[in-house]
Amino acid sequence: MMGRMRSFACVALALAAACGGSSSSSSSPSPPAASAPDPALAAPAEPDAPSKALRITGLEPVTGAADGGALISIGVENLPASSSVKVYVGIAQAEIVRVGATEIIAKAPGGKPGQKVDVLVIFESGQEITLPGAFTFTSGE
Repeated sequence: MMGRMRSFACVALALAAACGGSSSSSSSPSPPAASAPDPALAAPAEPDAPSKALRITGLEPVTGAADGGALISIGVENLPASSSVKVYVGIAQAEIVRVGATEIIAKAPGGKPGQKVDVLVIFESGQEITLPGAFTFTSGE
């Protein structure tokens, strides 16, 4: 990298001399063109990068029978097409029924009546989102 910077500086000095500029440092010296990156030349930041993050927008229903089988709808934003996900209700993995662009449908496993548990969604990218205490098992009556 340092060799490239020196080569670039030498080329810049040679061009300055060829174009009528001075290659000596007798006048006020200027730093080599490659000594620091020019912020104006940097690649522009993607303006909507933060909005592309995966996000959970909702969970319905928030209760289900302790014997399991409740279909849970998890709203999502920015889920890439053909994504695979895992959903945990408490410590047990839910069965994935369908994954769409804005919704994940999962079948809840069983649990203890009255038990309030976290819902964890693990996306194909490795990103995990936990909804703390988001689901409660009911006695099923």
